[in-house]
Amino acid sequence: MIVALALVAFSIATPLFAMRRWRLFFAIPASVLQLYLPGAGIGGFMPPLALLGGLALWPEFIRGIRILVKWPPTFILVIILLTYIVSLLWSVDIRMGMRAIIYLWVFLAIFAAIVLQLRRNERVVWNLLNITVLLAIMEAVLVIAFRISPDLEMVFLHSDLARLFINPNVIDVLFTDGQNNVLDPAKAGGFFTNGNVAGAYLWIMAMVSFLLGEWKRLRLMYLSSVFLLVAALSTGSKVVILLIAVLTPVVFMTIFWHSRKRAPAFVIMILMIGLVSSLGILASLLFGDYHDIAQTSLLQKSDSAFDIRIQIWQYGIQAFPNSPILGQGFGGWQQEYPRYAEFVGISKNYPPHNTWIYLWSQGGLLAALMGVGFVLSVVICGVRNLTHRTHMKSVSISVAMLAAYCWVFVHGMGTNFGLIGEEHMVPVLAVLLALVCAANGNRKARQVI
Repeated sequence: MIVALALVAFSIATPLFAMRRWRLFFAIPASVLQLYLPGAGIGGFMPPLALLGGLALWPEFIRGIRILVKWPPTFILVIILLTYIVSLLWSVDIRMGMRAIIYLWVFLAIFAAIVLQLRRNERVVWNLLNITVLLAIMEAVLVIAFRISPDLEMVFLHSDLARLFINPNVIDVLFTDGQNNVLDPAKAGGFFTNGNVAGAYLWIMAMVSFLLGEWKRLRLMYLSSVFLLVAALSTGSKVVILLIAVLTPVVFMTIFWHSRKRAPAFVIMILMIGLVSSLGILASLLFGDYHDIAQTSLLQKSDSAFDIRIQIWQYGIQAFPNSPILGQGFGGWQQEYPRYAEFVGISKNYPPHNTWIYLWSQGGLLAALMGVGFVLSVVICGVRNLTHRTHMKSVSISVAMLAAYCWVFVHGMGTNFGLIGEEHMVPVLAVLLALVCAANGNRKARQVI
């Protein structure tokens, strides 16, 4: 605990001697690796270096408060943050609440820091994204290697090295009470213990790589984007395969529609879709899953998981009338849900697996309603740029942002990402939203940037 407190104090003092670009480096690229230090725990909470990098952006948060409260998406997140703080009054697990509050605050701090940095020197932001993509390729390589050799993944998860990149608290229970789907030989997660989360993260980074290819004309980033998509398919997640099949054509069709050079754009679109599909099939053949996919539809294979989620959601519906306004507070779900789970015969450890239910449970009705408002505001701000066909760079930013957030919003209806994703996703999603804020035509946003 002494080590952790020293690190927190160091991160708070960091702005006194470290430039913003270096603090952003630890908050954004380092989020791929997280980097957990031995003995750096505070009351059971293990803060990685990536989180401490985000905490070091507190001066930018203060300077950017006007930006945050005047731009609709971030204003809504500020309200949710306040509801979380208030809900601590009736929460049974304060540590869980503090973790959610800290990561939401870090999202806002990174957003403010990026908007400010874009005004001073935008090249720093693009360089940070370049480095983040390169590190994400390491995650992609691990996913593919672990999918080819599940034994190699088990060796990694049992090693001390894994505790540097994966929360030690998660590792400690992974093979006992906290089992996750990467223990299935047909799944792979790399630095993640859940293939669904790994697939979602790789999709987000594929969109970032695609954005770099469009904005900075780095052609190699197009290939990186394809490689990241293939790695996402290699996680073995059925949901990931379905979402990639739906969203990938939409992304390329949107770029094609807004492109001035439609003929070359159309050719590139067809080639990219064909390449991703071909490599996905090749990966399935290599992993021996092709016949399973051919004989049994992905929707049928998902029936069991979906049925379990239906039962989980039914508890949320039953619990809502007991405290519709205040919710259950942090830890309330974990305290009350096990009795229902035992009655219906499913695991007692399941969280809500639904963004709206989790928002209500932890922050009350206002948090859930604000969550709906956040989704709508993000979509509106992203679509606004798509109406300006003459500004392809703004279009590419909006497409990448919308694709990343649509994945989180849609996938969040059946898992536990929340509105801003899990800890690996938070920094990148904050950057994408900040890029849209800087690029959109909202006069109020531009006046305060």
